[in-house]
Amino acid sequence: MHRIQAALVLSALLVGPALDAGTLYASRSDANELWTIDTLTFQTQPVGSFTVVDPNEFGIPQITRLGDGRVFGLSSGWFSGSLYELNTATGAATELSPLSMPVGPLAMATDPTTGRAWWINTGGFFPAPQLFEIDPQTFQVGIAGNIGSFTEWFSGMVFDASGKLYALETTTNALWEIDPTNPTGPGSHPIGIGFGAAMDTTGGAALAYDGSTSTVIAYTQNDHALFIVDLVTGSAQLLHQFQPSDPHFASLTGDPCPGSATSYGSGCAGSAGIVPELVWSGCPSSGSFVELSIRNGLGGSFAVLVFGALQANQPLGARCSLLVAPLLPATVTIPLSPGGPGQGNANAGLAMPALPPGITFTMQALIADPATGIGGSVTNGIEIFVQ
Repeated sequence: MHRIQAALVLSALLVGPALDAGTLYASRSDANELWTIDTLTFQTQPVGSFTVVDPNEFGIPQITRLGDGRVFGLSSGWFSGSLYELNTATGAATELSPLSMPVGPLAMATDPTTGRAWWINTGGFFPAPQLFEIDPQTFQVGIAGNIGSFTEWFSGMVFDASGKLYALETTTNALWEIDPTNPTGPGSHPIGIGFGAAMDTTGGAALAYDGSTSTVIAYTQNDHALFIVDLVTGSAQLLHQFQPSDPHFASLTGDPCPGSATSYGSGCAGSAGIVPELVWSGCPSSGSFVELSIRNGLGGSFAVLVFGALQANQPLGARCSLLVAPLLPATVTIPLSPGGPGQGNANAGLAMPALPPGITFTMQALIADPATGIGGSVTNGIEIFVQ
């Protein structure tokens, strides 16, 4: 892959945010089951049950949803635990990697800026909770260190769109901000004066980002209720009180990325009948690192990224269509790797600029290719919603 650095200078129109059903996934606390919670209607629905591979493990109490939609979970065990992927259609669990370490997961969340999953462990032989991260592709585990002192206990964690980490501290019943680079340092501290009688985390709690309302939602075992948590003030507001017959949950997870990147339309063939492709990776939120890939173009040629405010379908000839409109003045020219037909590739790594939330824009790559009837080929389109 040919790699370049590119900076986007975008001028996009403000349009309505993408529709979000407000669905959270939840692991049940008293059974090996995956459930959904609709945060608009508060209806709970079972997805299915799961089993763990090692009989010495005690289930999968903590789950997190990745930016690509996969749901990962951690099993607990005195001697070792494992990383699992949970099927969001059936609830079935597939072991991805044993962790070869005592695992007592208290919380789990995904950083939308890096795509890595993090969890808080009971600490094994050490009484202080410990913070870990895991690469969802290689399953390599890194330890960030102990969190706070030996008197704090954490349950439930969530990242905001910029990658700041928050967790619920149960001995003081308060929200904390945690510095993953130095969990015991001054960057890890309580926010506000605590929840008081508004919310009780002492029996265990969970945190998740709700994309339908752009809010952080907490579930607490003692209250058996959902709350909206303010990450700035550290306060909580009751959202929904479950009935005694409703299931109890150990953890919640929503979409870790508040924005979205959606592929649409079709590209048209270049040399040798090969259709190029435009691929977006990463969370489209201000400050996040993302990658834009162009694949299967004409080797040694170049591509021009064009931007629009909306999706379109304007015929260009030779079965090609311009998929963005109205065209914005910003363009980016990207050289493709050398080679023949289908061998022209490029990766553009960039940090998302600071854009107002609610912005939607579209993009498409036009690739120079003299063998076609119109002198080029085009990719599919990508629609980006920034939140």
